[in-house]
Amino acid sequence: MEPRYQKFKDQGYKQILVIAAANIGPPTQFLCKQIQANGGNPLTFTVVYDPTQQVNTTFATGVNEGNIVIDGQGQIVYKKKNANQSVVDQKIESILPPP
Repeated sequence: MEPRYQKFKDQGYKQILVIAAANIGPPTQFLCKQIQANGGNPLTFTVVYDPTQQVNTTFATGVNEGNIVIDGQGQIVYKKKNANQSVVDQKIESILPPP
């Protein structure tokens, strides 16, 4: 996830990781901070927690499955569970201005 953010951030790309559930219990701010710390290689994009799973409900994604690309006008241009990450990158590239 971090490499994608670094690749596109200078073109106006925003990335958010939503933690909606965890195998070790419900998501918490503490868990999000641990995930953002990334074992000493901190993630530089936003990590939020969604204890009510509202994001999953709104976008109809499963836990740890959703890839959603939203354009600058707020329109969903790509949404897929278990997406091929190179396809996600291609979709992002298609809506961003050239570097």
